[in-house]
Amino acid sequence: MYFAFTIGMTSQTSDIVVSTRPMRRLVLLHAIVSFFFYAVILATTINTIVSLF
Repeated sequence: MYFAFTIGMTSQTSDIVVSTRPMRRLVLLHAIVSFFFYAVILATTINTIVSLF
């Protein structure tokens, strides 16, 4: 859970070593998915706020 949270929030690892190729690909996929997830949340929030005015 800590590892997933760190990747999702910062797109980097903190104190955990990612040494195998499959794990690096999984970490990259997680970072990309989390980036687009937060981008959609931010866009939806901005759209909702703008539509109120």
